Amino acid sequence: MTFFLSVGILLIGSAVCLLPNMHGRMLRAIGLITSIITLVTMTWMLGPVLVGLTEGWQTSWWDVTPFASLVALLVVWLYACAMGVSFHYLAVEERKEILSLRHMRLYMVSVPLFVLSMLVAIFANNVGLLWVGLEATTLSTTLLVSFYGKKSSMEAAWKYIVLCSTGIALGLFGILVLGYAGAGAGLHEAEAFRMNLLQDVAGTMNPGIVMWAFVFLFIGFGTKIGFVPMHTWLPDAHSKTPAPVSAMLSGILLNVAFFTLLRFKVIVDGTLGNPDWTNQFFLFFGLFSILLAAFILLIQRNYKRMLAYHSVEHMGIMGVLVGLGPVGMVGFTIHMIGHALAKSTLFFGAGELLQRFESTKFYLVHDVMRRAPRTGFLFLIAALFLIGVPPSGLFLSEYILVGEGLTRSPVIALLALLGITMAGLGLSRHLFELLYSPVVPEEKQDASVETGNLAHTVMTVQLGAALVFGIWMLSGAGWEMVSQIAKSLTPL
Repeated sequence: MTFFLSVGILLIGSAVCLLPNMHGRMLRAIGLITSIITLVTMTWMLGPVLVGLTEGWQTSWWDVTPFASLVALLVVWLYACAMGVSFHYLAVEERKEILSLRHMRLYMVSVPLFVLSMLVAIFANNVGLLWVGLEATTLSTTLLVSFYGKKSSMEAAWKYIVLCSTGIALGLFGILVLGYAGAGAGLHEAEAFRMNLLQDVAGTMNPGIVMWAFVFLFIGFGTKIGFVPMHTWLPDAHSKTPAPVSAMLSGILLNVAFFTLLRFKVIVDGTLGNPDWTNQFFLFFGLFSILLAAFILLIQRNYKRMLAYHSVEHMGIMGVLVGLGPVGMVGFTIHMIGHALAKSTLFFGAGELLQRFESTKFYLVHDVMRRAPRTGFLFLIAALFLIGVPPSGLFLSEYILVGEGLTRSPVIALLALLGITMAGLGLSRHLFELLYSPVVPEEKQDASVETGNLAHTVMTVQLGAALVFGIWMLSGAGWEMVSQIAKSLTPL
């Protein structure tokens, strides 16, 4: 019942913003209030399931599990944080006359629908509904990618909708093939599209058909995840949207797509009797994503695109972790949480830098630590968390990758370590140029004293959460709970 209440809140919050006679501050307030209420209601429903106090529940349409609860709570947490940052971010854009009331209305209508689409994809037990939810995430954010109406934004939006919709169409074909295999195992037409029933009969399905289904599913959903070479939409789309939306795209949408793919992986593994075959896909494409992103990061000259390519790299790290088996899945879960917190904080900071210095080019933004010390300090801490400096939880997940990888696939582990190191060096090089290099005549010379705002508060809260999570995991206190959450997704 609480789930449908949250759905209603999101729909009402979106619909109210369509009412006439709404001014900018009122629209921003409605967006923020909607996000907070959604966070409270979803936490009330999913918190006990996540920590094991109550069992999840399942119907023919919905499936609430501990792992699904974790992903959903990350969604609503980042939604609330993004709306908090948006309250300040959009006010600045409105004051500079970059945005009109029409833009503001579009933003506040689209974001709740985007969140609703992700929640549907996470909890759907019907594969058709899952597909609709995942496709709706693309449709609800395309106008946000083209939000500023510039030529580069329009090109990014077209690339985003064409590539992601094509990928999801391939995923749909994989779903239909999997449903055909389920029908061959004795399921009726409607039953063949229920995830739990497909998992129940997985052992009796035709392995050849199921393997072909997974190929299409992996390519289709892998496009949405951002695996190389299906990633080409991601840097453009993530760098052109408003910063709070970029934070949600990189921080949580990729995780939602990854989670949906893993749900199908469980079915395929059940058919084949072990996860070795599907693990090879994640190991190969994960490693490829790490290495290509690492090389591009060394020469990247735009800090929002740099963060987008870091998302490609981290999806690759998560892919390799999945391919390393049960221990790797624990590392995947840790990495998903740590990356969501750190990457979203960096995109919030990137929005602050863009509004202050009016450029995303490294050569036009320097000496941030002196000119915007609060933003610079928070940006630095978030970047250190992202590259896995202790006590970041990403240190533990990357340690698991190396340790477990050297046991199972030494060559892949060493190449992945090389790519992660290169990416970390690339980020560090650009970061110190941004924060400490002297100002050049070509850039905006504004050096006025920086004042605090809601975005800094949200970034501080995010980093505090990342710090607590990292210490909790590195101390060993959280290992058992995270292991149980991971096991709820991949029982094999």
